[in-house]
This record gives sequence, C-alpha cells and structure tokens, in this order.
Amino acid sequence: MGYEACLRASKNVEEGSVGVGTGATVGKLFGIERAMKGGVGTSSIQGPKGLIVGALVVVNAFGDIYHPGSNRILAGARKSKRSCQFANSSKWIKRGVTRKQFGVPAPADASVFNTTLSVIATNANLSKKELQQVAQIAHSGWPK
Repeated sequence: MGYEACLRASKNVEEGSVGVGTGATVGKLFGIERAMKGGVGTSSIQGPKGLIVGALVVVNAFGDIYHPGSNRILAGARKSKRSCQFANSSKWIKRGVTRKQFGVPAPADASVFNTTLSVIATNANLSKKELQQVAQIAHSGWPK
C-alpha cells in the first residue's frame, strides 16, 4: 500500500477541511459547538543547492491556534455558538475552567482532544542522530 501511495503521489495537495483534515477541529474547551474547523496544510522550501524540506500537518488541537509572530489567535474556541469572536482558551484554562463545568463530557478516547499530526520530508542525506534532531524540532513545533 505504501508503494502504491507513492506511485499516486501528486504535487497538488488539497489543503483545509479535506481528506485527513475533514474531521479536525480546534478550540474544544467549551465543546464542539464552540470549536472551529481545523484541517490539513502543507508547505515546502527549496534551497539554492537543491535541498528540499517539506511538511504536512493535520491540526486537530484542543487549544487555540496562534500566529507565531504576533501571538494573535487565528482559530480556536468561540465566545458562543454563533460568535465570530475568540474566547481565548488559555485565559479560561489559567482561571481553572474545565470542560466539565460547561457540561461537556470527556470522551472515552482522549485523543479526540488533541491529535495534531505532522510529517517532515527532505531529500537531505542525514545521519540517525541528525534525523532524531529533526524529529525533536518537529515535535516541538519550532525551535524557541
């Protein structure tokens, strides 16, 4: 199946609420009614000497999504079901608010809260140690 998937691979990858990103949501503190759609996104860059690094990420996060430069919320829990304003989950969590207080039961499978997945691909010739370092950086989201 892996070989077949490689044969069918395309440079044109759909992004957003498609494929693996169809059921992804973000900002689940107050329940799914106040959450927003998550999804799948991809990006790659090619360096001047032919090095290519790409990433594909599915965002299905419990918390809110922030812009890395401005720290502004881009997607997350909304103030009400019909609101377009963000509730700021971090603020409420720091105040001790839990899902239970809003009558939101915990699912049997806790992975539905936060299952953000990512794949990093490169044509670089890396050692086992270097691959481990790339994996650690990818797991953290970005070196701080």
